[in-house]
Amino acid sequence: MRLRCRLAAGVTAVAAALVPAAAEAAAPRPAHRAACSAPASADFPVRARMGKGPDVYYAGGGFGRWSLRLVNTTGGSCEHIHPVVVLVDRKGRLRPGQAQLEFRAGGRWRAVAFEGAGRGENVGVLDDGAGGFTVRPGEPVSVPVRLAFTSDAGSDRVVASAAVVQRRGGDGDWVGESDDYPFRVVGDGGALPSPAELARTGPSALLGLSATAAALLLTGTALMAASRRHRPRAR
Repeated sequence: MRLRCRLAAGVTAVAAALVPAAAEAAAPRPAHRAACSAPASADFPVRARMGKGPDVYYAGGGFGRWSLRLVNTTGGSCEHIHPVVVLVDRKGRLRPGQAQLEFRAGGRWRAVAFEGAGRGENVGVLDDGAGGFTVRPGEPVSVPVRLAFTSDAGSDRVVASAAVVQRRGGDGDWVGESDDYPFRVVGDGGALPSPAELARTGPSALLGLSATAAALLLTGTALMAASRRHRPRAR
């Protein structure tokens, strides 16, 4: 799947909304329009490659780790670089909230918010909050990434890929794209949250689960007491 062909107008519109001033990333631009111009033989000034990740993710399970490697093919520095991760599932049933993607930048893990773009496409921008990545010539940047799926995600085949957008003031250019990373999600679409998922969702989910457990415990205790009250006495 080449993003040049697959990146639909809907995906680009979402990416433009998530990355401010990237509205003109809708289609590949001539190389000379990019702030870091590509050699004449290159399609884009930045090459992106998906690192090897798990072949299978289990809904409600832990994170699977991989990386996104960015390489500058030019002689100048490429700044304000924002990878845009696109998840496409075969059945078109994956919802934005079911994919939990994080990347490491500035010494900490940062969550990526996905937006649906139609046709089974979910789009998320790796925004480090500091103007994006800088990729210098001869100094590839490897971005650690981890991905998980919530317990209500169903079984499906998914392909992850990335477009690379460069923000330039009130404008933007599409300056790179990645290869594909295919994998499977295994789940029944309705499982209870696992301990790993609860740990990711934070104290609020744990409090909710504790309240539910307490209610069930009280209900069970009440039923046992009622059973004892109505138990016939032995003669």
